[in-house]
Amino acid sequence: MTSNVVLLFHTDLFWSELEGRSGSIQAGLSLEFPNLYQSAIDILPEGPNGLLANLDLVNTVVRLAEAHSVVTRVNSQPYDYRRVTLGTRLNDMMGLMKAVWNQGSNSPTGLHGPLINYQIPAITLRAEQKHRSTVPRSSEVLSVTRLLEGILRSINNLQERFHQSFWYYFLPNPYRYISIGVYMPPVLIMILSLLLKPVLFWILLNQSDSDNNNDDDQMMMNKKIDSSKLTNSNSSQLDNHHIEKLVDDNTQLINNNQTIRQRNQKKSIIEKKSIVNERKNDQNEKQLESNSPLYSSATPPYILCLILRLTLCFSTGFLLHSSPKYLFKLSNLLLIGSQSINSTFKLVDIFLIGITSLIIAVMIVLPILMLIIKKLLNLYEADKQDLTGQLCLFSWALFLSCLTCLNISSAVVLGIPIVPLLSLFVQRKDNIETKKSFTMKLVKCFTIIGWLITFTPILIIVICIINSRIQQQHYPISVNAVRNCYEKCILQSLIEADLFGCWTWPVITCGYTSLWLLTWLAIF
Repeated sequence: MTSNVVLLFHTDLFWSELEGRSGSIQAGLSLEFPNLYQSAIDILPEGPNGLLANLDLVNTVVRLAEAHSVVTRVNSQPYDYRRVTLGTRLNDMMGLMKAVWNQGSNSPTGLHGPLINYQIPAITLRAEQKHRSTVPRSSEVLSVTRLLEGILRSINNLQERFHQSFWYYFLPNPYRYISIGVYMPPVLIMILSLLLKPVLFWILLNQSDSDNNNDDDQMMMNKKIDSSKLTNSNSSQLDNHHIEKLVDDNTQLINNNQTIRQRNQKKSIIEKKSIVNERKNDQNEKQLESNSPLYSSATPPYILCLILRLTLCFSTGFLLHSSPKYLFKLSNLLLIGSQSINSTFKLVDIFLIGITSLIIAVMIVLPILMLIIKKLLNLYEADKQDLTGQLCLFSWALFLSCLTCLNISSAVVLGIPIVPLLSLFVQRKDNIETKKSFTMKLVKCFTIIGWLITFTPILIIVICIINSRIQQQHYPISVNAVRNCYEKCILQSLIEADLFGCWTWPVITCGYTSLWLLTWLAIF
Protein backbone atom coordinates (compact mmCIF):
# COMPACT_ATOMS: atom_id res chain seq x y z
CA MET A 1 0.00 0.00 0.00
CA THR A 2 2.73 2.47 0.95
CA SER A 3 4.79 1.75 -2.18
CA ASN A 4 1.71 2.20 -4.42
CA VAL A 5 0.90 5.60 -2.92
CA VAL A 6 4.49 6.82 -3.34
CA LEU A 7 4.68 5.44 -6.89
CA LEU A 8 1.50 7.25 -7.91
CA PHE A 9 2.67 10.44 -6.26
CA HIS A 10 6.03 10.57 -8.05
CA THR A 11 4.95 9.55 -11.57
CA ASP A 12 3.42 11.69 -14.30
CA LEU A 13 -0.08 13.02 -13.72
CA PHE A 14 -2.78 10.76 -15.19
CA TRP A 15 -6.42 10.03 -14.55
CA SER A 16 -6.77 7.94 -11.41
CA GLU A 17 -8.08 8.19 -7.89
CA LEU A 18 -5.17 10.52 -7.00
CA GLU A 19 -6.09 13.39 -9.33
CA GLY A 20 -3.48 15.88 -8.23
CA ARG A 21 -0.61 16.74 -5.94
CA SER A 22 -0.77 18.80 -2.80
CA GLY A 23 2.95 19.58 -2.49
CA SER A 24 6.00 17.59 -1.52
CA ILE A 25 5.73 14.98 1.22
CA GLN A 26 7.73 16.24 4.18
CA ALA A 27 7.89 13.09 6.30
CA GLY A 28 6.23 9.74 6.86
CA LEU A 29 5.05 7.94 9.98
CA SER A 30 4.04 4.27 10.17
CA LEU A 31 2.22 3.00 13.26
CA GLU A 32 2.18 -0.63 14.34
CA PHE A 33 0.10 -0.55 17.50
CA PRO A 34 -2.08 -3.48 18.56
CA ASN A 35 -3.85 -0.99 20.86
CA LEU A 36 -3.34 2.46 22.35
CA TYR A 37 -2.44 1.20 25.82
CA GLN A 38 1.33 1.27 25.34
CA SER A 39 3.97 2.17 27.85
CA ALA A 40 7.02 1.71 25.58
CA ILE A 41 7.49 2.32 21.85
CA ASP A 42 10.25 1.11 19.51
CA ILE A 43 11.58 3.60 16.94
CA LEU A 44 12.64 1.94 13.66
CA PRO A 45 14.50 4.30 11.29
CA GLU A 46 16.16 1.73 8.96
CA GLY A 47 15.04 1.56 5.35
CA PRO A 48 16.08 -0.54 2.36
CA ASN A 49 19.77 -0.77 1.43
CA GLY A 50 20.86 0.69 4.75
CA LEU A 51 19.20 4.08 4.22
CA LEU A 52 18.13 5.89 7.39
CA ALA A 53 15.62 8.52 8.32
CA ASN A 54 16.84 11.98 9.20
CA LEU A 55 18.10 12.16 12.76
CA ASP A 56 15.97 15.26 13.49
CA LEU A 57 12.82 13.20 12.99
CA VAL A 58 14.05 10.57 15.45
CA ASN A 59 15.05 13.22 17.99
CA THR A 60 11.62 14.85 17.67
CA VAL A 61 9.85 11.61 18.58
CA VAL A 62 12.25 10.95 21.48
CA ARG A 63 11.84 14.42 23.01
CA LEU A 64 8.05 14.42 22.68
CA ALA A 65 7.82 10.93 24.14
CA GLU A 66 9.90 12.03 27.11
CA ALA A 67 7.56 15.00 27.64
CA HIS A 68 4.52 12.71 27.66
CA SER A 69 6.14 10.01 29.86
CA VAL A 70 6.32 7.41 27.11
CA VAL A 71 9.41 5.19 27.14
CA THR A 72 11.17 5.03 23.75
CA ARG A 73 13.56 2.33 22.60
CA VAL A 74 15.92 2.06 19.67
CA ASN A 75 16.94 -1.43 18.58
CA SER A 76 15.09 -2.73 21.66
CA GLN A 77 17.44 -0.72 23.91
CA PRO A 78 15.97 1.97 26.20
CA TYR A 79 18.04 4.75 27.64
CA ASP A 80 19.75 3.86 30.91
CA TYR A 81 19.52 6.81 33.29
CA ARG A 82 22.05 5.35 35.72
CA ARG A 83 25.59 6.62 35.99
CA VAL A 84 28.18 5.26 33.61
CA THR A 85 28.79 1.69 34.69
CA LEU A 86 29.81 -1.52 33.03
CA GLY A 87 26.16 -2.49 32.59
CA THR A 88 25.29 0.71 30.72
CA ARG A 89 28.30 0.29 28.45
CA LEU A 90 27.33 -3.31 27.69
CA ASN A 91 23.77 -2.23 26.90
CA ASP A 92 25.06 0.45 24.54
CA MET A 93 27.34 -2.12 22.89
CA MET A 94 24.40 -4.48 22.35
CA GLY A 95 22.38 -1.62 20.89
CA LEU A 96 25.24 -0.74 18.54
CA MET A 97 25.56 -4.35 17.36
CA LYS A 98 21.83 -4.54 16.72
CA ALA A 99 21.96 -1.28 14.76
CA VAL A 100 24.81 -2.63 12.60
CA TRP A 101 22.89 -5.84 11.90
CA ASN A 102 19.59 -4.07 11.09
CA GLN A 103 21.33 -1.69 8.71
CA GLY A 104 23.68 -4.30 7.25
CA SER A 105 20.87 -6.68 6.31
CA ASN A 106 19.65 -4.09 3.73
CA SER A 107 16.06 -4.88 4.79
CA PRO A 108 13.56 -2.22 5.86
CA THR A 109 12.48 -2.65 9.46
CA GLY A 110 8.94 -1.38 8.84
CA LEU A 111 6.39 -0.16 6.31
CA HIS A 112 8.19 3.18 6.05
CA GLY A 113 10.86 1.58 3.82
CA PRO A 114 9.42 2.55 0.39
CA LEU A 115 9.19 6.20 1.48
CA ILE A 116 12.93 6.37 2.19
CA ASN A 117 13.61 5.15 -1.36
CA TYR A 118 12.02 8.44 -2.51
CA GLN A 119 14.16 10.55 -0.13
CA ILE A 120 11.24 11.06 2.27
CA PRO A 121 12.23 10.93 5.96
CA ALA A 122 10.08 8.26 7.56
CA ILE A 123 10.08 6.03 10.63
CA THR A 124 7.98 3.24 12.08
CA LEU A 125 6.68 3.30 15.64
CA ARG A 126 6.09 -0.23 16.90
CA ALA A 127 4.73 -1.50 20.19
CA GLU A 128 4.86 -5.07 21.37
CA GLN A 129 1.63 -6.83 22.14
CA LYS A 130 1.90 -8.14 25.69
CA HIS A 131 -0.64 -9.69 27.97
CA ARG A 132 -1.43 -7.38 30.88
CA SER A 133 -2.62 -8.53 34.26
CA THR A 134 -3.97 -5.09 35.20
CA VAL A 135 -6.65 -2.97 33.59
CA PRO A 136 -5.10 -0.22 31.39
CA ARG A 137 -5.59 3.31 32.60
CA SER A 138 -7.02 6.17 30.57
CA SER A 139 -3.85 8.21 31.12
CA GLU A 140 -1.91 5.71 29.01
CA VAL A 141 -4.25 6.31 26.07
CA LEU A 142 -3.93 10.07 26.51
CA SER A 143 -0.11 9.93 26.57
CA VAL A 144 0.07 7.95 23.32
CA THR A 145 -2.50 10.11 21.51
CA ARG A 146 -0.80 13.32 22.69
CA LEU A 147 2.51 11.93 21.45
CA LEU A 148 1.05 11.26 18.00
CA GLU A 149 -0.56 14.71 17.93
CA GLY A 150 2.74 16.35 18.83
CA ILE A 151 4.60 14.46 16.08
CA LEU A 152 2.05 15.46 13.44
CA ARG A 153 2.07 19.10 14.56
CA SER A 154 5.87 19.21 14.53
CA ILE A 155 6.00 17.84 10.98
CA ASN A 156 3.17 20.13 9.87
CA ASN A 157 5.06 23.22 11.09
CA LEU A 158 8.09 22.49 8.90
CA GLN A 159 8.96 25.34 6.58
CA GLU A 160 11.51 23.27 4.60
CA ARG A 161 12.56 19.66 4.26
CA PHE A 162 14.79 17.90 6.77
CA HIS A 163 18.33 18.60 5.68
CA GLN A 164 20.38 19.97 8.58
CA SER A 165 20.93 16.82 10.60
CA PHE A 166 22.64 13.47 9.93
CA TRP A 167 21.53 10.79 7.48
CA TYR A 168 24.28 8.31 8.39
CA TYR A 169 24.55 7.37 12.03
CA PHE A 170 24.29 4.56 14.61
CA LEU A 171 21.95 4.70 17.60
CA PRO A 172 23.11 2.64 20.60
CA ASN A 173 20.24 4.17 22.61
CA PRO A 174 17.62 6.87 21.99
CA TYR A 175 19.76 9.70 23.42
CA ARG A 176 23.16 8.82 21.96
CA TYR A 177 24.28 8.65 18.35
CA ILE A 178 27.56 7.83 16.61
CA SER A 179 28.37 10.06 13.65
CA ILE A 180 29.86 8.94 10.34
CA GLY A 181 33.07 10.80 11.13
CA VAL A 182 33.64 8.53 14.12
CA TYR A 183 32.94 5.06 12.71
CA MET A 184 34.21 5.53 9.14
CA PRO A 185 38.01 5.72 9.85
CA PRO A 186 38.25 2.34 11.69
CA VAL A 187 36.35 0.61 8.88
CA LEU A 188 38.61 2.14 6.23
CA ILE A 189 41.72 1.10 8.18
CA MET A 190 40.39 -2.48 8.35
CA ILE A 191 39.79 -2.55 4.58
CA LEU A 192 43.02 -0.81 3.59
CA SER A 193 45.01 -3.32 5.63
CA LEU A 194 44.36 -5.75 2.78
CA LEU A 195 46.47 -3.56 0.49
CA LEU A 196 49.63 -3.81 2.60
CA LYS A 197 50.72 -7.16 1.14
CA PRO A 198 50.05 -6.22 -2.53
CA VAL A 199 52.02 -2.98 -2.11
CA LEU A 200 54.90 -4.84 -0.44
CA PHE A 201 54.80 -7.47 -3.19
CA TRP A 202 55.13 -4.88 -5.97
CA ILE A 203 57.94 -3.09 -4.13
CA LEU A 204 59.91 -6.34 -3.77
CA LEU A 205 59.19 -7.24 -7.39
CA ASN A 206 60.50 -3.91 -8.67
CA GLN A 207 63.49 -4.16 -6.35
CA SER A 208 64.42 -7.61 -7.69
CA ASP A 209 64.17 -6.34 -11.27
CA SER A 210 66.42 -3.39 -10.49
CA ASP A 211 68.93 -5.71 -8.76
CA ASN A 212 69.04 -7.94 -11.83
CA ASN A 213 69.68 -4.94 -14.06
CA ASN A 214 72.45 -3.74 -11.76
CA ASP A 215 74.08 -7.18 -11.83
CA ASP A 216 74.03 -7.19 -15.63
CA ASP A 217 75.61 -3.73 -15.76
CA GLN A 218 78.31 -4.82 -13.29
CA MET A 219 79.12 -7.88 -15.39
CA MET A 220 79.49 -5.73 -18.50
CA MET A 221 81.85 -3.36 -16.71
CA ASN A 222 83.95 -6.29 -15.48
CA LYS A 223 84.21 -7.67 -19.00
CA LYS A 224 85.37 -4.31 -20.33
CA ILE A 225 88.02 -4.03 -17.62
CA ASP A 226 89.30 -7.56 -18.33
CA SER A 227 89.52 -6.90 -22.07
CA SER A 228 91.52 -3.67 -21.52
CA LYS A 229 93.94 -5.54 -19.26
CA LEU A 230 94.41 -8.25 -21.87
CA THR A 231 95.20 -5.76 -24.62
CA ASN A 232 97.86 -4.04 -22.48
CA SER A 233 99.54 -7.32 -21.57
CA ASN A 234 99.49 -8.50 -25.18
CA SER A 235 101.19 -5.32 -26.42
CA SER A 236 104.09 -5.78 -23.95
CA GLN A 237 104.50 -9.43 -24.79
CA LEU A 238 104.71 -8.79 -28.56
CA ASP A 239 108.05 -6.96 -28.27
CA ASN A 240 109.63 -9.69 -26.19
CA HIS A 241 108.61 -12.51 -28.43
CA HIS A 242 109.44 -10.82 -31.76
CA ILE A 243 113.01 -12.08 -31.75
CA GLU A 244 112.01 -15.53 -30.71
CA LYS A 245 109.51 -15.79 -33.57
CA LEU A 246 112.25 -14.96 -36.12
CA VAL A 247 114.37 -17.76 -34.74
CA ASP A 248 111.54 -20.26 -34.89
CA ASP A 249 110.57 -19.51 -38.50
CA ASN A 250 112.74 -22.24 -39.85
CA THR A 251 111.34 -24.84 -37.55
CA GLN A 252 107.76 -23.76 -38.35
CA LEU A 253 108.35 -24.10 -42.08
CA ILE A 254 109.44 -27.66 -41.55
CA ASN A 255 106.31 -28.54 -39.64
CA ASN A 256 103.85 -26.87 -42.06
CA ASN A 257 103.19 -30.01 -43.98
CA GLN A 258 102.27 -31.90 -40.86
CA THR A 259 99.92 -29.19 -39.58
CA ILE A 260 98.13 -28.96 -42.93
CA ARG A 261 97.41 -32.65 -42.85
CA GLN A 262 96.08 -32.47 -39.30
CA ARG A 263 93.79 -29.57 -40.17
CA ASN A 264 92.29 -31.44 -43.08
CA GLN A 265 91.52 -34.39 -40.83
CA LYS A 266 89.89 -32.12 -38.20
CA LYS A 267 87.74 -30.42 -40.85
CA SER A 268 86.35 -33.70 -42.03
CA ILE A 269 85.47 -34.71 -38.43
CA ILE A 270 83.79 -31.36 -37.75
CA GLU A 271 81.72 -31.59 -40.89
CA LYS A 272 80.42 -35.01 -39.89
CA LYS A 273 79.49 -33.74 -36.41
CA SER A 274 77.68 -30.70 -37.84
CA ILE A 275 75.56 -32.92 -40.06
CA VAL A 276 74.53 -35.03 -37.06
CA ASN A 277 73.71 -31.91 -34.97
CA GLU A 278 71.58 -30.46 -37.75
CA ARG A 279 69.49 -33.62 -37.84
CA LYS A 280 68.99 -33.52 -34.06
CA ASN A 281 67.97 -29.86 -34.21
CA ASP A 282 65.39 -30.63 -36.87
CA GLN A 283 63.87 -33.33 -34.69
CA ASN A 284 63.76 -31.03 -31.64
CA GLU A 285 62.05 -28.29 -33.63
CA LYS A 286 59.37 -30.70 -34.77
CA GLN A 287 58.71 -31.77 -31.17
CA LEU A 288 58.49 -28.16 -30.00
CA GLU A 289 56.01 -27.35 -32.74
CA SER A 290 53.83 -30.30 -31.72
CA ASN A 291 53.95 -29.28 -28.01
CA SER A 292 53.64 -25.53 -28.55
CA PRO A 293 50.84 -23.80 -26.54
CA LEU A 294 47.68 -22.43 -28.15
CA TYR A 295 48.37 -18.86 -27.05
CA SER A 296 50.74 -16.31 -28.53
CA SER A 297 54.23 -16.04 -27.11
CA ALA A 298 53.70 -12.30 -26.58
CA THR A 299 51.22 -12.92 -23.72
CA PRO A 300 52.73 -14.43 -20.55
CA PRO A 301 50.96 -17.58 -19.33
CA TYR A 302 50.32 -16.24 -15.82
CA ILE A 303 48.39 -13.28 -17.29
CA LEU A 304 46.20 -15.70 -19.22
CA CYS A 305 45.63 -17.71 -16.04
CA LEU A 306 44.50 -14.58 -14.20
CA ILE A 307 42.12 -13.62 -17.01
CA LEU A 308 40.75 -17.16 -17.08
CA ARG A 309 40.17 -17.18 -13.31
CA LEU A 310 38.40 -13.81 -13.35
CA THR A 311 36.20 -14.85 -16.27
CA LEU A 312 35.17 -18.16 -14.69
CA CYS A 313 34.48 -16.74 -11.22
CA PHE A 314 32.48 -13.67 -12.19
CA SER A 315 30.52 -15.47 -14.91
CA THR A 316 29.61 -18.05 -12.25
CA GLY A 317 28.49 -15.24 -9.93
CA PHE A 318 26.21 -13.77 -12.60
CA LEU A 319 24.87 -17.26 -13.29
CA LEU A 320 23.95 -17.67 -9.61
CA HIS A 321 22.34 -14.21 -9.62
CA SER A 322 20.01 -15.07 -12.51
CA SER A 323 19.36 -18.69 -11.49
CA PRO A 324 16.41 -18.27 -9.01
CA LYS A 325 13.72 -17.71 -11.63
CA TYR A 326 14.77 -20.83 -13.54
CA LEU A 327 15.10 -22.83 -10.32
CA PHE A 328 11.59 -21.79 -9.28
CA LYS A 329 10.21 -23.08 -12.57
CA LEU A 330 12.12 -26.32 -12.22
CA SER A 331 11.04 -26.67 -8.59
CA ASN A 332 7.41 -26.17 -9.61
CA LEU A 333 7.69 -28.95 -12.19
CA LEU A 334 9.29 -31.26 -9.64
CA LEU A 335 6.59 -30.41 -7.09
CA ILE A 336 3.85 -31.29 -9.56
CA GLY A 337 5.59 -34.57 -10.26
CA SER A 338 6.11 -35.32 -6.56
CA GLN A 339 2.41 -34.78 -5.72
CA SER A 340 1.58 -37.95 -7.62
CA ILE A 341 3.77 -39.96 -5.22
CA ASN A 342 2.46 -38.21 -2.06
CA SER A 343 5.69 -36.37 -1.26
CA THR A 344 5.87 -34.02 1.74
CA PHE A 345 8.24 -31.55 0.05
CA LYS A 346 7.10 -27.96 -0.43
CA LEU A 347 8.04 -25.59 -3.23
CA VAL A 348 10.32 -23.64 -0.88
CA ASP A 349 12.13 -26.79 0.22
CA ILE A 350 12.82 -27.91 -3.34
CA PHE A 351 14.05 -24.43 -4.28
CA LEU A 352 16.41 -24.19 -1.28
CA ILE A 353 17.82 -27.64 -2.02
CA GLY A 354 18.35 -26.63 -5.64
CA ILE A 355 20.08 -23.29 -4.97
CA THR A 356 22.29 -24.77 -2.24
CA SER A 357 23.25 -27.74 -4.43
CA LEU A 358 24.11 -25.37 -7.26
CA ILE A 359 26.43 -23.29 -5.05
CA ILE A 360 28.18 -26.39 -3.66
CA ALA A 361 28.52 -27.89 -7.15
CA VAL A 362 30.15 -24.69 -8.40
CA MET A 363 32.65 -24.79 -5.50
CA ILE A 364 33.66 -28.38 -6.40
CA VAL A 365 33.58 -28.18 -10.20
CA LEU A 366 35.33 -24.84 -10.72
CA PRO A 367 38.84 -25.88 -9.49
CA ILE A 368 38.63 -29.09 -11.54
CA LEU A 369 37.57 -27.13 -14.62
CA MET A 370 40.43 -24.68 -14.10
CA LEU A 371 42.98 -27.51 -13.93
CA ILE A 372 41.60 -29.12 -17.10
CA ILE A 373 41.76 -25.86 -19.06
CA LYS A 374 45.30 -25.17 -17.88
CA LYS A 375 46.32 -28.67 -18.93
CA LEU A 376 44.75 -28.34 -22.37
CA LEU A 377 46.26 -24.92 -23.03
CA ASN A 378 49.65 -25.78 -21.45
CA LEU A 379 49.40 -22.82 -19.10
CA TYR A 380 51.99 -22.84 -16.34
CA GLU A 381 52.50 -20.08 -13.76
CA ALA A 382 55.09 -21.55 -11.43
CA ASP A 383 57.12 -18.35 -11.35
CA LYS A 384 54.21 -15.96 -10.77
CA GLN A 385 51.95 -17.73 -8.26
CA ASP A 386 52.21 -14.84 -5.80
CA LEU A 387 50.44 -12.59 -8.29
CA THR A 388 47.14 -14.50 -7.92
CA GLY A 389 47.04 -14.03 -4.15
CA GLN A 390 47.83 -10.33 -4.43
CA LEU A 391 45.07 -9.94 -7.02
CA CYS A 392 42.62 -11.56 -4.58
CA LEU A 393 43.61 -9.13 -1.82
CA PHE A 394 43.25 -6.14 -4.14
CA SER A 395 39.85 -7.37 -5.40
CA TRP A 396 38.52 -7.87 -1.88
CA ALA A 397 39.74 -4.41 -0.83
CA LEU A 398 38.05 -2.85 -3.86
CA PHE A 399 34.80 -4.75 -3.22
CA LEU A 400 34.63 -3.85 0.48
CA SER A 401 35.52 -0.20 -0.15
CA CYS A 402 32.75 0.14 -2.77
CA LEU A 403 30.31 -1.61 -0.43
CA THR A 404 31.32 0.80 2.35
CA CYS A 405 30.18 3.74 0.23
CA LEU A 406 26.80 2.07 -0.29
CA ASN A 407 26.21 0.48 3.13
CA ILE A 408 28.97 0.57 5.69
CA SER A 409 27.25 -1.94 7.97
CA SER A 410 27.21 -4.58 5.24
CA ALA A 411 30.92 -4.01 4.69
CA VAL A 412 31.54 -4.46 8.43
CA VAL A 413 29.48 -7.67 8.63
CA LEU A 414 31.35 -9.20 5.67
CA GLY A 415 34.76 -7.73 6.50
CA ILE A 416 35.04 -8.99 10.08
CA PRO A 417 35.37 -12.69 9.10
CA ILE A 418 37.07 -12.11 5.73
CA VAL A 419 39.87 -9.62 6.45
CA PRO A 420 41.68 -11.65 9.18
CA LEU A 421 41.59 -14.83 7.09
CA LEU A 422 42.96 -13.09 4.02
CA SER A 423 45.67 -11.31 6.00
CA LEU A 424 46.82 -14.51 7.72
CA PHE A 425 46.57 -17.09 4.98
CA VAL A 426 47.69 -15.24 1.82
CA GLN A 427 51.40 -15.91 2.29
CA ARG A 428 54.36 -15.20 0.04
CA LYS A 429 55.85 -18.25 -1.70
CA ASP A 430 59.54 -17.69 -2.14
CA ASN A 431 60.92 -20.93 -3.53
CA ILE A 432 60.06 -24.53 -4.24
CA GLU A 433 61.60 -25.89 -1.04
CA THR A 434 59.34 -23.81 1.18
CA LYS A 435 56.29 -24.92 -0.80
CA LYS A 436 57.06 -28.58 -0.12
CA SER A 437 57.81 -28.08 3.56
CA PHE A 438 55.57 -29.42 6.31
CA THR A 439 54.69 -25.96 7.64
CA MET A 440 53.46 -24.77 4.25
CA LYS A 441 51.28 -27.87 3.88
CA LEU A 442 49.89 -27.30 7.39
CA VAL A 443 49.17 -23.64 6.59
CA LYS A 444 47.40 -24.68 3.40
CA CYS A 445 45.19 -27.14 5.32
CA PHE A 446 44.21 -24.44 7.81
CA THR A 447 43.59 -22.07 4.90
CA ILE A 448 41.15 -24.48 3.26
CA ILE A 449 39.30 -25.14 6.54
CA GLY A 450 39.12 -21.46 7.45
CA TRP A 451 37.99 -20.44 3.99
CA LEU A 452 35.26 -23.11 3.94
CA ILE A 453 33.79 -21.52 7.07
CA THR A 454 33.26 -18.32 5.06
CA PHE A 455 31.49 -20.22 2.26
CA THR A 456 28.22 -18.45 1.39
CA PRO A 457 25.64 -20.91 2.86
CA ILE A 458 27.77 -21.59 5.95
CA LEU A 459 28.40 -17.87 6.55
CA ILE A 460 24.67 -17.10 6.31
CA ILE A 461 23.87 -19.76 8.90
CA VAL A 462 26.66 -18.66 11.27
CA ILE A 463 25.69 -14.98 11.06
CA CYS A 464 22.02 -15.80 11.71
CA ILE A 465 22.89 -17.86 14.79
CA ILE A 466 25.14 -15.09 16.13
CA ASN A 467 22.45 -12.49 15.45
CA SER A 468 19.82 -14.53 17.31
CA ARG A 469 22.11 -14.47 20.32
CA ILE A 470 22.69 -10.72 19.96
CA GLN A 471 18.96 -10.01 19.61
CA GLN A 472 18.44 -12.10 22.76
CA GLN A 473 16.18 -14.49 20.86
CA HIS A 474 17.25 -17.75 22.43
CA TYR A 475 16.26 -20.09 19.66
CA PRO A 476 17.28 -23.71 20.18
CA ILE A 477 20.13 -24.59 17.85
CA SER A 478 18.50 -27.44 15.96
CA VAL A 479 18.20 -28.52 12.37
CA ASN A 480 14.77 -26.95 11.95
CA ALA A 481 15.89 -23.64 13.46
CA VAL A 482 18.94 -23.47 11.18
CA ARG A 483 16.86 -24.40 8.15
CA ASN A 484 14.24 -21.74 8.93
CA CYS A 485 16.95 -19.10 9.40
CA TYR A 486 18.64 -20.02 6.13
CA GLU A 487 15.28 -20.10 4.32
CA LYS A 488 14.34 -16.67 5.66
CA CYS A 489 17.61 -15.06 4.57
CA ILE A 490 17.55 -16.46 1.02
CA LEU A 491 13.86 -15.89 0.29
CA GLN A 492 13.70 -12.50 1.99
CA SER A 493 16.67 -11.21 -0.03
CA LEU A 494 15.00 -12.39 -3.27
CA ILE A 495 11.61 -10.89 -2.42
CA GLU A 496 13.05 -7.55 -1.29
CA ALA A 497 15.20 -7.36 -4.42
CA ASP A 498 11.98 -7.42 -6.50
CA LEU A 499 9.82 -5.23 -4.24
CA PHE A 500 12.20 -2.58 -2.87
CA GLY A 501 15.25 -2.87 -5.13
CA CYS A 502 17.45 -4.16 -2.29
CA TRP A 503 20.89 -5.27 -3.42
CA THR A 504 21.44 -8.03 -0.84
CA TRP A 505 21.08 -10.84 -3.38
CA PRO A 506 23.31 -9.17 -6.05
CA VAL A 507 25.99 -8.46 -3.42
CA ILE A 508 25.90 -12.07 -2.18
CA THR A 509 26.07 -13.68 -5.64
CA CYS A 510 27.85 -11.30 -8.04
CA GLY A 511 30.18 -9.81 -5.45
CA TYR A 512 30.87 -12.02 -2.45
CA THR A 513 30.51 -15.46 -4.06
CA SER A 514 32.54 -14.47 -7.14
CA LEU A 515 35.46 -13.22 -5.04
CA TRP A 516 35.16 -16.23 -2.73
CA LEU A 517 35.54 -18.55 -5.73
CA LEU A 518 38.49 -16.48 -7.01
CA THR A 519 40.26 -16.91 -3.67
CA TRP A 520 39.27 -20.60 -3.60
CA LEU A 521 41.03 -21.09 -6.95
CA ALA A 522 44.08 -19.22 -5.66
CA ILE A 523 44.33 -21.62 -2.71
CA PHE A 524 44.60 -24.57 -5.07
